[in-house]
Amino acid sequence: LLFQANDVTQAVSTLEAGVEFAGQNDAFWTKMVSFLQYYQADQPTIRILQRALDENLLPELQRANALTALAKALYHQADFEAALKILGNDPSISNRIIRSQVYWDQGLESLAIQHLESLNRMFPNQREVVPLLTRFYTDSGDTEKAIQISKIAYLKNPYSIGASVNYFRAIGA
Repeated sequence: LLFQANDVTQAVSTLEAGVEFAGQNDAFWTKMVSFLQYYQADQPTIRILQRALDENLLPELQRANALTALAKALYHQADFEAALKILGNDPSISNRIIRSQVYWDQGLESLAIQHLESLNRMFPNQREVVPLLTRFYTDSGDTEKAIQISKIAYLKNPYSIGASVNYFRAIGA
């Protein structure tokens, strides 16, 4: 109710107060992580999930999702080293995307592009990979590749608003 009333601060505080009572309740942690990610509450995400990891409160089913949320929050706070440490070598799409963003922001543009190209070869036209790869190509000055990759994704799914916007953004550049 607090989230729906747009009282995010109070909602996060209420959820955080419930941590000690929730234990390893899977439903609680599913909601907790999804709310924190949706509202991009980076500092509370770091505080709550770090505590959950330190105190072994996370149910095993939520651990991977929580680690990804924590790494993303650390990335948003520009704590790249901690984000990479949390991600480790986990091969999930979300974690590989975060890893690529960290590389990009650290000035390792070619490595970031290389990782996303590899991910795009394994999972062609993935809706989270293509827009980021398009942006990286555009920002690095390779507009032709940006247009090419976004066009392929658009033609494969012309009814996707995201693919359409990404393609038109690339050709507009």
